[in-house]
This record gives sequence, structure tokens and C-alpha cells, in this order.
Amino acid sequence: PPATRAILERMDAQRAGGNKPDMQYTKDGKKISSKQFNRVKGMMGAAKEGGAKGVLNHMISGVKGMFGGMFSKVQGAIKDPKSFVESMGGTVVDGNIGKPTAQEQRDIDLQWIADDAWEQLVNGEVDEWTAALDWGLVDVIEEDDDFDARMIEKFGALEDDEEELNAIYFRDYLETLPKDKPVKSDNVIRVVAIEGAIMGGDVMLGTAGSDGIVEMLKDAHENEDTKAIVLRVNSPGGSVVASDYIRWEIEKAQEKGIPVVVSMGSLAASGGYWVSSLADKIYAENDTITGSIGVYGTLFSVEKIYDWMGISIDGYSTTKWGAFDMMRQDWPVEIEDLVRSGINSIYVKFTTQTSIDRDIPLEVVKEIAKGRVYSGERALEIGLVDEIGNLEDALAYAATLAEVEEFKVDYVKPPAPSGSGFAFAISNTVEIVKTFLGLSPKQSLQKNYLDNIHIYCYGCVYSD
Repeated sequence: PPATRAILERMDAQRAGGNKPDMQYTKDGKKISSKQFNRVKGMMGAAKEGGAKGVLNHMISGVKGMFGGMFSKVQGAIKDPKSFVESMGGTVVDGNIGKPTAQEQRDIDLQWIADDAWEQLVNGEVDEWTAALDWGLVDVIEEDDDFDARMIEKFGALEDDEEELNAIYFRDYLETLPKDKPVKSDNVIRVVAIEGAIMGGDVMLGTAGSDGIVEMLKDAHENEDTKAIVLRVNSPGGSVVASDYIRWEIEKAQEKGIPVVVSMGSLAASGGYWVSSLADKIYAENDTITGSIGVYGTLFSVEKIYDWMGISIDGYSTTKWGAFDMMRQDWPVEIEDLVRSGINSIYVKFTTQTSIDRDIPLEVVKEIAKGRVYSGERALEIGLVDEIGNLEDALAYAATLAEVEEFKVDYVKPPAPSGSGFAFAISNTVEIVKTFLGLSPKQSLQKNYLDNIHIYCYGCVYSD
């Protein structure tokens, strides 16, 4: 609006003159603070750059910032913060977290930036557009064209095009590297990737669907050429039931005498650890986030909406809970206790199987569990993983277990999804509506609440 634009122009002029724009007034005489100014200016800039989508992304960035601060506080609650911080490259002196190497290289105080720098934005000492430069987080702020011009000036342009940087793109560079000679061997080590949240259904982008993962594992252990299986796990966890389906299929491979080795990526927490712990050997990287041995449950009820609409529920059942609807009726104590007992039971199973799989006393597992996350190095110290290494290390060790010197590596492809994402979304929505209206057969209470109990690394989600 013109009135808002006038305010922004006056405040910009004050900044340019070296004055701090503490307060200004709107057209109708209302005060506007610097904090409000920064919010308005940020939203206007986002709208100018990307329209409605730009505004949405701007809001999402703000939410991520809030959760980022929340996660930083959660990290401080870890039982052994000193070892965790040191394993991430930091230092702890007299109980205080010191500067990691990155801070020392740029001569900045990231702790101050994370905790207190916001005050400079609020009181107008710095502008959000240049704050990263003012605080030393970046060296240059410039548009793409300016960056390209500076790079051409520094590194030169192509001989046949003065406006094109003399550079080679990464994928083109990879094509110039020597290719590994094909291995002529009947011995095959198959790699199965568990990538994304573990849920039921198909393997899709961001989702390690248990139906697809189980099919991939079957393809691997039912093939006579398979000498070993390497699981590449990069998952924050997910559904307990889906994780168990994957775990059962891993056990089938091991029962056939096929070694199973896990290579953890950047994240193998909660359900990701559930499917990893029974492997013959677990490799993690230094900065892998793993552990998060814990369980939580999510179930919803909307009975107050029915009260608001004046809709009551009635019916007849030959058993006490046969007609109970967990979504449309208020939960009695008995139902709450039932759900809580299911969560507790799964937590006991998680800690117990970790104790057996890793040969760690149960009391020790209970102390390192409780949903805590650990770096790869720390996980090695407490026995959750066996060695620090990458996928190549896991393949080499799998070959050793299989007692083969030459082998081919086969990356098992996930089966095609049973339907398109759009078709799945439509059918799922239809089923939800049918269930809500009482048109679908009622599932058992046991199945309902077990399907909605998850093992998930909350911290990992927020940090991403």
C-alpha cells in the first residue's frame, strides 16, 4: 500500500543518514516499530521476487528459524553434551561450548549469532538483507550476473564465448574420470537403499515404503548369485509396523547364511536404527546422526467439532467397545491406557532387541536410549555402531564375510509404485471420507492404534 511504501522509504532514508529508525507513524497516526518494519519489508521483498510463492517461502523460512532455535536447546539436554559437541568438531571448556573450527576460520562468534544477533535486527543496527555480510557469515552479496562477471574476470571466459565462464560442470567432469573396468564375476554383493521416512506402501521420493523395501530384499536374498547384502540406511525412522516388515526380511537373508552389513548415511535414527541393529556389522560416518531409540504415538479425536455442530453419536454393540469411534468420541481412561501400553510395549521391544543385537547389557541400553541422538563417533564409543567408514568400506567388509575376492556390485532398483502419486492421493482421500462417514468397514481398535505408533527422530526432522 502507498502508506506502507512511504514508511519504508522514510525509514530507509533514516538508515542511509546514519540514524536508527526506532519508530515511525502510519498514515492514520499509528506507530510502527523497526521489528514491524523488517517484517513488512521482508514480506514485500519476497512478494516482489516471487509473488505469493515467494511470500510463502519467506514464512516457511521464519518457521524453520524458530524450530532451528528449538533444536539447539534440545541438543543442550542431551545427557552427555561434552562428548556430543566434541564429536561434532567443537570444544567444551569449563562446561561451556567453545568455537568449532569453522568459527575460528571466519573469526566469528556463531554462539552470539544464534542466541543474540536478532536484537540487532530488531533495533535496526543491521538490515536483514545485509546481516549475513555484516556478521561475517558470507564474504559477498551479489546477483547471479554479478557473480558470473566476477568469476569470468578471475578465471577467464571460453575462447569462443566471452560471456561464458571457462569452467566444467560437475557431471561433465565426472565423465572425464577413468571408468572402473567391468568385473567379470558370478559373485554379487547387492546394495539395498533405505532412503527416507519408513512407511508402509511403495518406495517413493522421500519415503522408504516397506512393501518396496521388502521386495528389494527378497530379490537380493532369493538370487543365487548374491553373496552378501549391504543396506545403505539414510532414514529418520517412521512406522513401527513397516520397520518390522523390513527387519523380518533381513532376518530371512541372514537365516540363509547371507551376510548383511549396514552403511549409515547422514541419518539412521529411530526406525532407521531399528532396521540396522541386527546387521552383522554397522558402519557409520563421523557425522552420522543415529540412535534416537524411542517411541511416540499420534492419534486424533474431533469430538468437540461434533458437539459444536450439534451432532450426537449413538448405536448398539454386543461388546463394551465394539461401537467406539476413536476419532469421533471422547476417549475414556481405558482407551488412553490401552494406547499408552502399546507405546510402552514397543519401547521395551526396541530396547530389548537393541540389547540382544548389539550385545549390550539392557540396563546400559536403557541409559543410552530415551530418544537421545548421537553422532557416528559417539555411537562408536557407546557400542551402537562397529566402525567409522563409508559405503566402500561396508562393501569391502561384506566381501570379506562372504569370503569372495572378486565381486560385482548391484544396486537393487525399487519396484515401480503401484499407482501414480496423484492416483494414490485421490484414492486415499476417498477412503478417509468413506471411513469418516461410516461407509467403510470398521477396522479393529488394535490395528488402528498400532498403525499410528511411530519411531521417529524429531530432532533430525527439525535440523533438516
